[in-house]
Amino acid sequence: VYRKRRRGGGGRRKEECRVVEFSADRCVRMAIVHDIAEAVVGDITPDDGISKEEKGKLEKNAMLQFLKELGGDSDFGSEMMELWQEYEDNITPAAIVVHDIDKYEMLLQAVEYEKRKGAQLQEFFDYVEQKKQIKTELVHSWMEVLMAERAKAN
Repeated sequence: VYRKRRRGGGGRRKEECRVVEFSADRCVRMAIVHDIAEAVVGDITPDDGISKEEKGKLEKNAMLQFLKELGGDSDFGSEMMELWQEYEDNITPAAIVVHDIDKYEMLLQAVEYEKRKGAQLQEFFDYVEQKKQIKTELVHSWMEVLMAERAKAN
């Protein structure tokens, strides 16, 4: 299930919940392809001062270079680029789930750093909340558990 926010009458936001099926296998492959691009260019954050368009270009070039080093055109390479583009477009249910899991994993790391280093990394949580980045009920439920555990630890 994922939530889609849209404007209702009078400027109010409505939430539409839909049950959608997607391939877990495709999601795993998409997450790996996304991480390959990030591994080459780094995990660029909004604080890095790089536009979303520039980030996309850097990651696309990284993917093209990676695939070239694998031996050029192939069905495997085409599928990797297709998965990468699907993730970037963030329209399909699989891409939306993978984006949510990517954001959740970032927050999970932030909680671990807070525990181990005694740091306060509230800005990571504020960013995800302000942008309403978690769209699926599944990952939203994980977030609630994570936030409860974080609150207990502080």
